[in-house]
Amino acid sequence: NESCMPVYFDEKTYPYLTYYSTIDETGSLEDMPSNEVMKTHVISMLRYLGEQERFCEMMGNNAFDYAQTIDNIEKNGLNIYGFTLTAEKSEIKKVSRLNEVTYVYVKSAR
Repeated sequence: NESCMPVYFDEKTYPYLTYYSTIDETGSLEDMPSNEVMKTHVISMLRYLGEQERFCEMMGNNAFDYAQTIDNIEKNGLNIYGFTLTAEKSEIKKVSRLNEVTYVYVKSAR
């Protein structure tokens, strides 16, 4: 059951800031927005987060270089890759420390 509350933001500064604002293009939660819309969505989120001083302080100021990441996405596009791995905990910890790995989700195989 999908639900959301309206979020008010400057749509010119942060186009497609929320995922729900991307639905306007497709009209449905089941239909994926275009690559260009999703690229704009991610860039808007990064710009918004990078401009939140309190958030950046909490994250250790330059914990994440928003401007560099935005430049990279604008130049090279938005590329998201994923893979599945079955391994022991020690091996998964090694993988999680790789620079190329942003996020690891672990599910017990038991």
